[in-house]
This record gives sequence, C-alpha cells and structure tokens, in this order.
Amino acid sequence: EPLSERFSEAVRQRQLELIRENRTVESSVLNLRMMWNDMTLEELKEVFSVLDPKVQNSPMAAEGREEIAIRERVRPGQPAPDFSLETPDGSRLALSDLRGKYVLLDFWASWCRPCRASFPEMKKIYARFKDKGFEILGVTNDSRREDWLKALEQDQLPWKQVIDEFPEPYKPARVITMYAAPYLPTLILIGPDGKIIGQAKDKHQLVEWLEERL
Repeated sequence: EPLSERFSEAVRQRQLELIRENRTVESSVLNLRMMWNDMTLEELKEVFSVLDPKVQNSPMAAEGREEIAIRERVRPGQPAPDFSLETPDGSRLALSDLRGKYVLLDFWASWCRPCRASFPEMKKIYARFKDKGFEILGVTNDSRREDWLKALEQDQLPWKQVIDEFPEPYKPARVITMYAAPYLPTLILIGPDGKIIGQAKDKHQLVEWLEERL
C-alpha cells in the first residue's frame, strides 16, 4: 500500500482520536464536518454518538444531525426521494416519471473534469443496457444554465438531463442535498420499484449490479 495512503489513514485515525478525546468540546463537530464526506453512515453515527449529548444537541451540531437524517433516508432499500427539475428544452421531468426502469442518478457538473472524462465509458454502459429497462438521469450541479447547455452540446450525451436548483444563495443545490451526494460524480442506482439500490463506488460496480439484474 503506497506511503501516501498509509499517511492519510494515520492522519484520519488521529483526527478521530482527537474528536473522541474532546467529546465535550463543541468545536469537535467542525473537525467532524471536514471528515464526514469520506465516512460511511455507520462511521458517522458511531463518532457522533461518542460526542457528549450537550454537544450533539448544540446549534453547532445541527448540520451533523441533518446529515445523518438525510443519509438515513437515502440508504439502500429506502424509497428514492422524488423530485422534479428542468430539462434542456425547458420542460420538467420528475424522477417518478421513470418508475418501472432501473434509473442511474448521475450527479455531475460542466466544471467537473472527472465527470466529463467518465462520459465515454458511460455511453458504452448506456448503449449496452438501455434497451433492457435502464435509464440514466444526469443531474447537473451547474448554477449557470448556459455552461450546462454548452457541455451537453460538446459531450453529446444520449440520456436524460436535468439541472439542479439553488433556492438559497451560497447553499448547496436542492436535489444533491436531498441525496447527500458527497462529491461529483456520484452515481446512485434506483430499482424499478423506486427504491434505492445503492451508491456505486465506480463504473465497474455499476456494471456488476446491472449484469446481476438485467
């Protein structure tokens, strides 16, 4: 295992120890905030439960309580929260309009290089499964509509696309928050019954899931 990975893991373990050692200090929550994108729900709940009840219930920990609640709602087996967003032609498309198919939510953005670099591979996956009851719904995290439309024109994506909404300035977009998607790209597979199958850690896992089911 490369030294950089061992180093990162050692730093992470030390950060967790510091949070546990300072379980009565409210600002421990801020340290946890910096780490939780890389934690599973189980890890997050475990560390949060170690904090003193006063800290857990403090205003500073409100975001942590909300993060856990959201992640509980989007666990595998839970019904995928429905939403409706605007498509490139200005009409609206709801997730529930695609019920009956396996739907991959692909959270991306025009400025996200890894997202766009993944599209050639995604096109192959789409071509392979689209006639078997599989659909992709791209949800862009662009705040500027014209950047999104330009990226769609450049990348020629054959699947459905919608643009997320930013109801509050300087806050994350509505749907990506609803799904607690920690980074871009995030791939979440939903079954024909509208229940979440899970967040695929990579395209390889996604293909395995689709091969098992289609």
